[in-house]
Amino acid sequence: MSDDALMKEYLRLDNPDLTDAELNDYMATTYKTDKEEYSARETNAGKVQLMKDAKAARDYFNKVKEDYAIPTEVDDPGVSEAERGEWLSQMETEVNDLEGLSFSMNDQGEEFVYNLDDEARQEIKGYNSDLENFFDKYVDESGKWDFDALNTDMYIMNNIDKIVRGVANQYRSKGTESVINEIKNPSFTQDKQSTPQKQESTLDMLRRQILG
Repeated sequence: MSDDALMKEYLRLDNPDLTDAELNDYMATTYKTDKEEYSARETNAGKVQLMKDAKAARDYFNKVKEDYAIPTEVDDPGVSEAERGEWLSQMETEVNDLEGLSFSMNDQGEEFVYNLDDEARQEIKGYNSDLENFFDKYVDESGKWDFDALNTDMYIMNNIDKIVRGVANQYRSKGTESVINEIKNPSFTQDKQSTPQKQESTLDMLRRQILG
C-alpha cells in the first residue's frame, strides 16, 4: 500500500467523522501534493513528511496487531503451556456464564439484552482462543491490509452502543415498530425452514458485526 493511501486510512481510523473531501484537503495541505500550488522545494519537503508519518502509521498498525496476540507456542519462554491452559479455562468459564449482551438504548436508561445461545457462546470461545490471528483476516497473502474492513470493525467494536441507539432512533422516527420490538425482544431461535432468499434482520446484522 502506498504511503498516501496508508495515511488516508490511518487518518480515517483516527478521525471517523471526517469526510473523504476533508481528508483529501488535509492530505493536500499537509503534504503539499499539488505541484501547481506549491514549489518543488515545498513538495519535496511534503514527500519527506509523508514518508515519516506513513512509517509511524505502519508501526502503529503493527503494534496493534502485536498487542492483540497471545502466546501460543509451548516453547515461548514468557507463557507456559499450563498458564495458557489456565487462561483458556478461565475464559471459557466466563463465556459460559454470559447469558446476553446489554446495550443502552437512550439516556433514560432503557436497555435491551442481546440474548446468547450455546452456538453464539461457542463462537466467542473460538475467537478468544485465536486472538493471535485476530488481524489475519485484514491482511491478504501479499501483506496488503484491508483498511476499509479494519476501520469498520474497529469503529463498531468501540461504538456499538452508539450504533444501536442510532438504529433504534432511526426506526422509531420511521414508525417501524416491528423492528423496535425485534431489538427489544431478541431471539436466536433459528428457522430450519428458512430459504436463502430470506432477508437478514436488523438483529442478525448487529450480531454478525459484533461476533464477526
